[in-house]
Amino acid sequence: MAKRRIVISQTPHRIALTGGHDQIPYVKRYGGSGFAATINRYATIILMRRLDHHIELIYPGAHETVEEIVDITHPIIRTVLHKYSLNGVNIYSHSDIPPGSGLGSSGTFTVGLLNAIHALLGNRRTPSELAEEAADIEINALKSPIGKYDQYAAAVGGFTRMTFKKNGDVEIRPVNIPP
Repeated sequence: MAKRRIVISQTPHRIALTGGHDQIPYVKRYGGSGFAATINRYATIILMRRLDHHIELIYPGAHETVEEIVDITHPIIRTVLHKYSLNGVNIYSHSDIPPGSGLGSSGTFTVGLLNAIHALLGNRRTPSELAEEAADIEINALKSPIGKYDQYAAAVGGFTRMTFKKNGDVEIRPVNIPP
């Protein structure tokens, strides 16, 4: 009998202090920078192996059980599970804030889902690796007109200065503020 394994991932939402995806064409041409701070509001992902090959998803406004990854309605979940050919899981998702709130919810969700899947598979990823993978999924696979700001803020956490290079690289510097 297969073992059940549960992974819980909690990823912080962010507030944008400067920068953001409103400057994507400029950043691609000239580079850019921004400051972000994560807050005590989170996206929580609970990922559990099943004893069969079905996939059950519970997230705000939806509950679906499917046999095939291609039948998943949620585009981020479908894309990530397809990338890893991952069947036989339950995924429960909850966020302390609603989608579209301007606090980086899709980037936070994607980072959290990837973090949970990598933990379930026994893979270790750095915050920058998680951010890059999440950005690649949202920008390239799903064709979202966004930058990498939200994914890096969520993956790295804290108060950070992000520098976006023309070549696509991102430099992260924590900002320490004395009390």
